[in-house]
Amino acid sequence: MEVLHACWLGASPGAVGRIAVWAEDSAKPAAAPAGRGRPPRLRDHPYALDPDVLRARLPAPAQAQAQAQATELTIGLPTRAGGPLPSPELIRETLPPETGALRTADWRIPALAIDIDDALRLIGGIPVPGGIGADGPSAASELRSFDALGASVRHLLDLAGFAADLVRRGRLLPTLLTDPPAAV
Repeated sequence: MEVLHACWLGASPGAVGRIAVWAEDSAKPAAAPAGRGRPPRLRDHPYALDPDVLRARLPAPAQAQAQAQATELTIGLPTRAGGPLPSPELIRETLPPETGALRTADWRIPALAIDIDDALRLIGGIPVPGGIGADGPSAASELRSFDALGASVRHLLDLAGFAADLVRRGRLLPTLLTDPPAAV
């Protein structure tokens, strides 16, 4: 089972924002391999999906897939017994042992960074050209290559739908930027 997650990476002034997507894979081990001595402060997430596999699973247009850049995120996750707890959407055959205290630990997670325009086509619920109906199916319906969408993706879908609705109804305030020149 694979669960897709996303987070906003933000934007610098005058630059386009980006979203990072990553996924959990229940087929991978639940805990990081035990090593000798004290565990490092920042460990690799043991069941995060490889970025190349993730790129192949994304239903984005070839252009957006080509522009998705491999990156790493550092995220503080609830941790117990040497491994991060799975997200509520991830179903595992075996759960990590419930021994030890529950704490927050930083995990290094491989991800793909996608420009906001490509991400909107991917997860934003913006209609895909040439699909069924007048406007085409929503891109969200194409994310079926994943078994579940994490709460973060569902939240971004709601935000993108809200933003698209505001634009569709003309409820926006255009402005001009001077450095670099741009209309937003």
